[in-house]
Amino acid sequence: MHAEMSESFSPKIEDRDLPEEVIDMRHAAQEARRDAHAAVAENIGRRCRVYHDVLDWLDASLRVPLETSALDMQSNTRMAALWPLGGRSVALGRALVTLVELGYSAETFPTARAIFEVNRMIQVFANPAGEGLARRWLAGKTPKPSTVASALHRISTDEDGDVAAHRRQTAELYRMLSEGGHTSRGSMDLSISHSLRELTMGPTDDWGIRAYYVGWAGAIIWEIASSVGLILGLAFGSRFYEEHVDPRLKSLAAVDAEFPFPQEHLRNTPLEFESRET
Repeated sequence: MHAEMSESFSPKIEDRDLPEEVIDMRHAAQEARRDAHAAVAENIGRRCRVYHDVLDWLDASLRVPLETSALDMQSNTRMAALWPLGGRSVALGRALVTLVELGYSAETFPTARAIFEVNRMIQVFANPAGEGLARRWLAGKTPKPSTVASALHRISTDEDGDVAAHRRQTAELYRMLSEGGHTSRGSMDLSISHSLRELTMGPTDDWGIRAYYVGWAGAIIWEIASSVGLILGLAFGSRFYEEHVDPRLKSLAAVDAEFPFPQEHLRNTPLEFESRET
């Protein structure tokens, strides 16, 4: 019985011609991809330019005190914890934008997950209630992501309704990113078209998927700007935040309206067609 079960679990892959039905569906898929390309390609470039501009400004803003102040990143202070974390968030954000601009899709989840973990640490360490965890980090004892998440949850209960709601939304997104990062079977459906018998490996030629992930990356760049902006606001004051950080957050929030993607072309999974293949 054991040998029979093993054989059924590991059947031989036999040769066959690609079914005509699949060939026809692939032709239809190519048409859909061309339509999506015509509808979204220009605004993909425009959106990514906004993302790059915001990240460039954050980069420059973090570099200035290293040139013009006595900021000591080897000290055991809150800013010595926050400053390099801000730099890592910006660096990972640049990697994310580069990936989605090139056409990577679900493969970006591990990078996005790392960004979320960095930003959660920033949000906790920047709060007076997070001083203990910040001191542990400075001592080389990195808190577990679950510990940071619990601390952020406690902090969020004291925040206004809009901020707390945003925290809940990002927690749900983090759950999805974790599934992708851990390659759960369900997450693999983001890379497989069963009817077309295709795997997405690397940059996709489906511009509907490209547009979806560019828009999705924009929400993460907003999170980076919000988190790093929090550091800059603590360092330079509320007026600096209002004059410099807030306008960039608004520019990120406005890209959906300024550079729209037609909803009928957006898709987060490869095209599927009804198949009669057996």
